[in-house]
Amino acid sequence: RYFSVTQSYQLMNETPVVRVSNALLNLARVLDLKADSSKRKKLPLYINQTFITKYIHSSKSRVSEAFSYLEKVGTIERKPITIINEEKLNQVLLEKLHA
Repeated sequence: RYFSVTQSYQLMNETPVVRVSNALLNLARVLDLKADSSKRKKLPLYINQTFITKYIHSSKSRVSEAFSYLEKVGTIERKPITIINEEKLNQVLLEKLHA
């Protein structure tokens, strides 16, 4: 738990795409989500955009922009939030983090 808090503060000044990507990957790991046959990881229904907004301490509009970008590049789907390409999501996170 303290590791997650420390990491979220470390990323506080990063772009919303970085923060949302990191949050989704961390939540999938912490919840120990298993991929289905098509390698998708479906997050529980209570993890929605409002939850992510509060989780990363950001505004709703910024989180929405990040979700739109991540959908456009083919890494996630909304309703319910599903990681459809975890490898690519990691790649986007690293690219945006070091941009």
